[in-house]
Amino acid sequence: YCMVKDKNGSLWAGTEYGLSRYDVGSKQWTNYCSTPGHELMLDVLQVDTDGQNSVYGYSPYLFYSLGGIGGIMKVDINNGNIETTAFPSKNFQHTPFDDNRMAVDTLGRPWFGYLYLYYYDGTGEWHQFTDVNIIRCMIKDFSGGVWLGAVIYQNDLSNFHLLHIKNDFTTVDYTSANSGLIPWDKGRLYLDKEGILWITPDFYEANSFQSFDGSNW
Repeated sequence: YCMVKDKNGSLWAGTEYGLSRYDVGSKQWTNYCSTPGHELMLDVLQVDTDGQNSVYGYSPYLFYSLGGIGGIMKVDINNGNIETTAFPSKNFQHTPFDDNRMAVDTLGRPWFGYLYLYYYDGTGEWHQFTDVNIIRCMIKDFSGGVWLGAVIYQNDLSNFHLLHIKNDFTTVDYTSANSGLIPWDKGRLYLDKEGILWITPDFYEANSFQSFDGSNW
């Protein structure tokens, strides 16, 4: 379903049956298919790394014995230890499809959402980040925080919003009305090693491709 590369160059793939790691040194795959509680990790639809020592995967069917309430798994890339975090069983919106988006910032906080945006503070609590709805794309900023595209920000439905949420939760909003962002929904974001953000539309929108260095489009 998804792939990410960790700091050592190993490739991690989210699969129908958990997380799989391809080690570039040994050229071998290692499969992580169950939690410490021996529950299967089914359908890992999103995967990301904090850029340090952990890889995170989202599964809508995690904690199957509790009704498949879904959650995030965290794998230590050095020793393979797995930790799991369940979504709250109430007032937490997610779907068992690939509509949901996830990114992990450099502080190790998972950000997650589609209809609503949530972040995990690492102490056992999920929090809703208000005013952001219908997330189309999301990626970490290696300088701190996350970039995401949303249809609605602060009840504004007139523009597509490219949001930069920083580590301190301050937010910069870019739209076609206040910047050089091309309008219409965006489907993917990619941040290259030079810090340039690359932006593409959803496949059904007008053909366009943009880059943004924080000042210039």
